[in-house]
Amino acid sequence: MLSGERVLVAEDECLIAMDLADLFETAGARVVGPAATVEEALRLLASEPVDRASLDFNLADGEATPVLDMLASKGVPMIVYSGRGLSIDLSRRHPDVTVLLKPVSPKRLIAEPAAAKGKASGESVAV
Repeated sequence: MLSGERVLVAEDECLIAMDLADLFETAGARVVGPAATVEEALRLLASEPVDRASLDFNLADGEATPVLDMLASKGVPMIVYSGRGLSIDLSRRHPDVTVLLKPVSPKRLIAEPAAAKGKASGESVAV
């Protein structure tokens, strides 16, 4: 499903970050990161192209809003995988972002980015 795709993983919980990286790599993706901070995620985005992203909203140095905004400005499909949802303001600014509340099954963590890619490109992707 993610064969050859470059997936940014922004997650500050080490074990979750490692699990996500392993999950995406097993699905054929090339993982960019994981980034534990907003600063690190922005640095990665400035230096490496990404095809999609999985973000924890609360990173070690604050909320991932700048990362979310940068990804959206580049048209990168993303999911927010977090312990809480987005604020009403962010949900309105980014209506196409899928929010998954932890925990979520591995199958869904792979399916949702594929569905997000399909929505962004106009393709139909089976979930």
